[in-house]
Amino acid sequence: MPVLTPMNPDSFATYREAAVKGYAEDNVASGRWPKEGALQRSYEDFAESLPQGLATPDNYLYEIRSQATGAVVGVLWFAVVVKNGIKSAFVYDVEVKAECRRQGHGRAAFAALEPIVKALGLSSIGLHVFGHNPAAQTCTTRSGTESPASICSSGSARVTPNPSLERTANGVAPWPRGAVVHVAPRGQGATPSSAAQLKR
Repeated sequence: MPVLTPMNPDSFATYREAAVKGYAEDNVASGRWPKEGALQRSYEDFAESLPQGLATPDNYLYEIRSQATGAVVGVLWFAVVVKNGIKSAFVYDVEVKAECRRQGHGRAAFAALEPIVKALGLSSIGLHVFGHNPAAQTCTTRSGTESPASICSSGSARVTPNPSLERTANGVAPWPRGAVVHVAPRGQGATPSSAAQLKR
């Protein structure tokens, strides 16, 4: 059973509601947005970035499955983004179900993501998440050719805004707009070192 399987329409509808709610809550908790109107704002951002849902070009949404049982244990969404003319993968959302965390599913998901990214001809994988929960720091990127799978543990993440991030390759504004922490797929060279924080 593949670790990453394409999300189906029914799963996408469920995911959309949870993701929009979670993103609104994250922005309120981080102090970026006032509570009033946060949910509507989150819906609008989501709709802008995935105007065609699962069919939106340059966006890839997967369910994360247990290698042992095949059960769905989480979700992963990445898009092709362009920075300084270079295309890379940016993980906009990754989440492992609370009851399934710390079982290696996050690592397995990033390991499965690497060949997908390589097949698309992308230079690296970017990830940056909210940092308003210091107790939840579980993922640190390191410079060099180390794999994302070897440095990112299970949890959930949503990216923080940064206007310097360019639009996706098809011109659609990414949701959420985020600052990139790059980790090169194995064999593609070193990337800047930085740290990301995951929620528990």
